[in-house]
Amino acid sequence: MSLTGVAPWLSANLGPVLQTRLPLGALLQAQWKGGVFGRYDVLLRSVVAQQLLRDKPPSRATTEISWYNTMQSLRANKDTLATFTDLARAVRDVGLDPDFPIGISPRGSLLDGAHRFAIALARNEATIAVDVRLSKRLRPFERRWFVEAGLPEAALVAMDAELDRTMAHTGVDTILITPRTSEPVRTWLAPLLPAGMKVVREWSVSLSEGDASELERIMREIPWHEKASKRLPASRELPGGALEVVRLRLAHHQLERIKKTATARDLVAAEFEGSLREAIGRVALVGQTYQHNRGGLNFLAGHGWHHQAGTTWQ
Repeated sequence: MSLTGVAPWLSANLGPVLQTRLPLGALLQAQWKGGVFGRYDVLLRSVVAQQLLRDKPPSRATTEISWYNTMQSLRANKDTLATFTDLARAVRDVGLDPDFPIGISPRGSLLDGAHRFAIALARNEATIAVDVRLSKRLRPFERRWFVEAGLPEAALVAMDAELDRTMAHTGVDTILITPRTSEPVRTWLAPLLPAGMKVVREWSVSLSEGDASELERIMREIPWHEKASKRLPASRELPGGALEVVRLRLAHHQLERIKKTATARDLVAAEFEGSLREAIGRVALVGQTYQHNRGGLNFLAGHGWHHQAGTTWQ
């Protein structure tokens, strides 16, 4: 779903060592290895960064900052809060400086710049400057590291919630939009889900004809693609009124296998949309790139969506 990893993108477009920009979701997805998210330290940094980026940041240590201090003491034996605070202040004033890219391996593993990556996640940036280097992958900091280090359950819950938020906001999770019917979503959708795909949340919204048309435009256009300007505008199909919005996620061992570029459409998503339309007999839009999913959810945020909106499938 969406784009996965950065290796296919790099191999198709880049040399072995250079500077460029990636969709933030591509870098986030690259931190999944073998079905495990390996950089929970970045998630805790992002939670703290959201506090430090406020117009009036905390004047004393919050609970989250105390977790951060514990993490840094255990993993690096350093007190880095002052430096992190200064970095957040600078970014709040002038933004992330592209002259200081984040170091990654050709397969997208984070080599340095974890605080800058966390700030980008906290700010919901669309893309991020990276410096691709031939270097060994650093030690991962998975969830179990924090469990073994003795951080409280509340810290683990906060990092889990931040992972869910960032998977939605960066466009890694894919969204499905279709007109609402009297039949519960689970009833008609569950039998149609491909193997390895699960529903994160379902939510409903009512849009005017104009807003529905704009949402469909966002979910369909690829303005950065060189062939986009040559393509005739697609006819609008999504009607106004009550709509179902479903957030989908592939099991990560499946997601990691999908080879995509930064501009090509996700064939898994495209094929699912086609089969879904045929099965339910009505329009269904499935986000096929990071940009589609991120743009669609950003638009829906103006109509009440947030990453915890709606109900989960348990």
